[in-house]
Amino acid sequence: MMDWSKKISLKKIFQEADVIINKEVVVAGWIKSVRTSKNCNFVMINDGSTQADLQIVVDATHASFEV
Repeated sequence: MMDWSKKISLKKIFQEADVIINKEVVVAGWIKSVRTSKNCNFVMINDGSTQADLQIVVDATHASFEV
């Protein structure tokens, strides 16, 4: 189950990156693009709090990832 109390805006992630390193966070937003490769998938997410996108890397063998 998702712990929505850990939800954080992308703007805050970029402003406080040194504070949240190695911590679990929840982001919610729009998927702008997905690029697939043999070993991993790259997902670009934006939540509207900043113009910058967050790139998430997902292992290509992850069972719950579908393109």
